[in-house]
This record gives sequence, structure tokens and C-alpha cells, in this order.
Amino acid sequence: MKKFLLVLLCLLAVFAIVACKNEPKHDDKPTGNPTEEDILSGKAYYLLTATTTAKRFALQYTDVAIPDEGYEGITPEKGDILTVKYRTNHVVDRIYLRDSSEHKYLPDDSAYHDIEAVDDPYVSEPDADGWITFTFEFGDILTDSGHGFRLEFASYKAEKYKAGDYLELRDFLFNGERLIIAEDEETEAQQSQHGVWNNTNTDHTHPTLDMKFL
Repeated sequence: MKKFLLVLLCLLAVFAIVACKNEPKHDDKPTGNPTEEDILSGKAYYLLTATTTAKRFALQYTDVAIPDEGYEGITPEKGDILTVKYRTNHVVDRIYLRDSSEHKYLPDDSAYHDIEAVDDPYVSEPDADGWITFTFEFGDILTDSGHGFRLEFASYKAEKYKAGDYLELRDFLFNGERLIIAEDEETEAQQSQHGVWNNTNTDHTHPTLDMKFL
């Protein structure tokens, strides 16, 4: 009798384990559309999708002059750190970093940096989910410049981005504070302040902007 009960208990345990494995998995991923609060808390990321064939996805952040008060916004100084994680279905082989007045922040007064295949000084290897981290510490800045920055993710060695190619961005930080990406407002004054930037005279993708949960 004891042996029968022991066998019965073992069978019940096996059935319980099988039943647990067959239960549907509960997805804790939020539903609905993400908000800027989700971006700021690190729960969501941005999706930029090209609408035209071009070489660059571009973002620009400047400060705004306030009469008798100076400037409000981003004004890079020596030692400030800019970092962002990106992922793409295409390739990023060149990074541009300058300000809205074309002052160049990269060493040797260069407008761009060609990403090296290994041991790149600014760009990490992809992590397990494909996210690549760009990190830059600002050096000496000209006294008549330094108001904001323009960051461009470019494809120059490979083919251009085509309509439908995308760039995903997350954990976009300036000195540890998350930045919001705003859509291009079509006018130079608006688009140059805090987000997607396009110039009709140069090679930009004019992307759409969406937010997705991680």
C-alpha cells in the first residue's frame, strides 16, 4: 500500500510539472502606446524609419537665447558626456558630431569619425540584443561656439539607407540625463532645438518617429 501511494504521488508530481510547462506564458510587456514618461524611465525606445534614400539619420539639440538671462538648453562644456544606444537593420559606419554652426567637436577638428572594425574609441561592440553604445566626452570647445550639438548616424562605406530602413535609439543621455527626441517641425527654428533634424540641401533620411516598448 505504501509503495502504491508513493508511486501515485510521483505520478501526480510529474503531471503537475507537465501542466506548469504547458501553461501560457504571461507577457509583462506593457500594452498601448509608449509616452515620453516611458522613454524617461527607460521602458521604451525610439524608432526612426527612413522615408527617402539618403546617407544620414540626424538629431540636433541647441540652446535658446533668453533676453537678459543667457541661454537655456544644452551647451556642451569640456568634460560633458554624451551617450546613446543604437540598433539598425542596415549599418552605421560613420558618426558626425558638431554643433549647429558647424563647429567640430571630434579630435583634430574633424566633422566625422569612421567607426573602426575593432577597439573603436567611441563605439562599443553590439550586446546580446544588438544594441551598440556610442559614448563621447567633449574636449576643448571654442568660446564662440558650443551651443548644442548635431549627432548624425551615417552609412558611407555601405549603400545608402533606403525608405523603410530604420534606426532604433534608447538611453540617449547628456551628462546622465535622458533626452527626449522631438519630430522635425519642418522649420529650421523648430527642428534645430531638440530632436530629428533634416536639411533638404544635404543627404538626410527625413525619418518618421515612433516610440516602442522594450
